[in-house]
Amino acid sequence: MARPWIGIPELEEQVRAARIAVIAACPEPVQDLFRSAILCESIEEATRRETMAVDAVLALADPSDVGKEERAYCPLCGNGSSAPYARGFAFPEGLTRHLEGRSARRCPVFQEVWRLCIDAVWESGFDPMSGASSLTSAST
Repeated sequence: MARPWIGIPELEEQVRAARIAVIAACPEPVQDLFRSAILCESIEEATRRETMAVDAVLALADPSDVGKEERAYCPLCGNGSSAPYARGFAFPEGLTRHLEGRSARRCPVFQEVWRLCIDAVWESGFDPMSGASSLTSAST
C-alpha cells in the first residue's frame, strides 16, 4: 500500500532517481550518452540520441558465430532471444530490434533511458499537438 503522505511529485522524483540509478549501473562507455538524455528538448533530438545510443550499445556487444549467423546477448540487460534453441539475438538486426522495442521484449534498461529522455522533452515544453517545443517556438 502506498504511503498516503507521498504525493505525485515525490513519486515522480523517485521514478526519476531510479532511472538515473539504472544509467549508473550501465557499462561506462554508454553512461555519458545516456546521461545526456535528460538534456533532450525535442522529439527529433531524442530520436537522434536514441540512434546514437543503439550504435554505442551495439559496439559493446560481443557477437559470436553460431551456425550461419552472428548472435549476441544484450550488453545492458543480458537478455537473448526467446526462441527455444537460439542463443542471444541475431547480430546486429535482432539486437537493434530489442533495443528499439521492435521486438516482443524491449530491453528494460534501454526503455527506462528512453523514458527519461521523453520526460525531458515533455518538461522542456513539448506540445504534442503542434509537435514543437515551446523553447523552439519561442525562439522563432
